[in-house]
Amino acid sequence: MAGGGKPKFYGVAAGRKPGVYTDWPTTQAQISGFSGAKHKSFKTKEEAEAFVRGISAPISLRGDLSASRSPSATDHLDRSTEVSESAPKRQKKEDASPAPLLDNQDIKFEPGLGPLPLNAVDGFDPSLKLDDKTGNIRVKTDDELGKRKRQPTGDFKGPVVVYTDGGSRGNGNAGAKAGCGVYFGPRDPRNVQEPLKGDVQTNNRAELVAMARAIDHVPIDRDLHIISDSEYSQNCLTSWVAGWERNGWRNSKNKEVVNKDIIQPILARIREREKCKAQTLITWVKAHAVDEGNIAADALANQGMDKWTTELASGEVFDMSETLRTKYRNPNDPKDEFDDAEEIEGLFREMAEENPNGFEGDPLAQHDPQPNDVPQQGVAAAAQEIEGAWPDDPQLPSNVNGEQKEPELEVTN
Repeated sequence: MAGGGKPKFYGVAAGRKPGVYTDWPTTQAQISGFSGAKHKSFKTKEEAEAFVRGISAPISLRGDLSASRSPSATDHLDRSTEVSESAPKRQKKEDASPAPLLDNQDIKFEPGLGPLPLNAVDGFDPSLKLDDKTGNIRVKTDDELGKRKRQPTGDFKGPVVVYTDGGSRGNGNAGAKAGCGVYFGPRDPRNVQEPLKGDVQTNNRAELVAMARAIDHVPIDRDLHIISDSEYSQNCLTSWVAGWERNGWRNSKNKEVVNKDIIQPILARIREREKCKAQTLITWVKAHAVDEGNIAADALANQGMDKWTTELASGEVFDMSETLRTKYRNPNDPKDEFDDAEEIEGLFREMAEENPNGFEGDPLAQHDPQPNDVPQQGVAAAAQEIEGAWPDDPQLPSNVNGEQKEPELEVTN
C-alpha cells in the first residue's frame, strides 16, 4: 500500500482463508489460483466484514454450524485450534482410505486441478451439497453424484517452466513470414502459436515476442524459467543490456540498438516482476536437438507462420502482448527516477483482477536437459502431443527458425 494514503480493507469472501485483510499482498495470497475466489476492497473495516459475512457465511459449516459470521484473519488464527476440535467428525467407511495426490511422486507438476480418487474421504457427506444461490444444504442430483471432485496437484513453489521459439521463412528478405511459439505443456491453454505482426519479419523479433507472450501468461509474483534456443534473445535481456543502457541504447559502433522497441518493454516487465519478488530466468538450449519442449515450441512457431497473412504487415507488434506495452525506464537516466510503491500495488491488483482463478492445463514436468543418446522415437512421440503440429512424417520441418541470423551486437564497456 502506498504511504500516506487512506487505509484499505480487503474482504475475502471466498479464498484460502476468508476474512478481512489490510494489505494487498496478503489478500492476493488468499485468492491467487483459488477457484471461485471472491474479494473486494472497502474504505472501512465494517463494510469489508459485512461483505465477508454476506457471501462466505455458509463456509462456517466446516466448523460451527451456528456461526453467524466468517472470522477475520486475526480471528481465524486465534480460533484455529478451537474450530478444529469442535468440527463435526465423520467416520470413514471400512473400504475407504486417503489416496495419494499423485501417481508418481517423483514428477514435479505445475499447479492445477486433478480428479480426486472415487473412494477419497474429504470430511463431508458426498451426497450433500451447499446451494450457491440459497446457502442451504441440499441432496445432490444423480448427475452431480456422478461427477468427480477436483484436487490440487503439482509443485506450487517451483518456477513456471516454459519453452519459447520464433522463426521466419525468408528471414532477412522481402516477403518474409515470421511466427511465435510458446509451449507450457501438452494441451495447455496458455500455449501460443501466432504470426508476427509488423513490417519487420525477422526470426530475432519473433524470438523476443515469443518470450513476451510467455511472460504475459505468468502471474507477476511467480518465478518464471524461460527456455529458448535463441542466444541472441538471451544476451539481449541479460549480457548486453547493461552496456546498452550506459551508452543510451547505442551499440559499440554507435548505432541504435536493433529491436530495442521490443527489448525495452520486456526488460521493464522483468524488473517489475523482480520488485514483486519473482525471478525470471532465461536458459539457452540447443536448437533441433532432443529437448522435447524446444521441439514442441518450434512446431508451434511454424503453425504461427502458417497463419501469416499480408494484412499483418501493417499491424503493430505491441498489440500482440501486454508485456510489450510496459513502460520502460532507463536506470542510468535521472529523468526516469520515480516512486514505484503505488505502481507495484497496482500490478498486484491488476494480476488478481484479470486472473483470479489462475490457469488450468496439463502439467509440465520440471525441466531436465536430455542426454544426447535419448531415442529419437521419444521426440517424435512428444511432438505428436500437439494436435495438428506435425504431419505423418516424423522428421522436423525443413524451415523452422531459418538459418540466417541478424548480427549479434557486442558491447564494450
